[in-house]
Amino acid sequence: MKNSTRKLLGLKSIRKPTFFKSVVYIFGLNAKRKANDKRKVLEKKQDNITMKELDNTIGKSLGIK
Repeated sequence: MKNSTRKLLGLKSIRKPTFFKSVVYIFGLNAKRKANDKRKVLEKKQDNITMKELDNTIGKSLGIK
């Protein structure tokens, strides 16, 4: 960041690498957590599907029932 930009933003000094790495790290962790949460919900949903439901959907498509 150039000195003129810092003055415009009202920043006296900023340690770019440390700040940038912190921001990327925080947003990266949030994205990973959200992906894991979605995966867990989908797995639970799949675990609760009965054989009757599977036969009605997949079985019909495959021509089994």
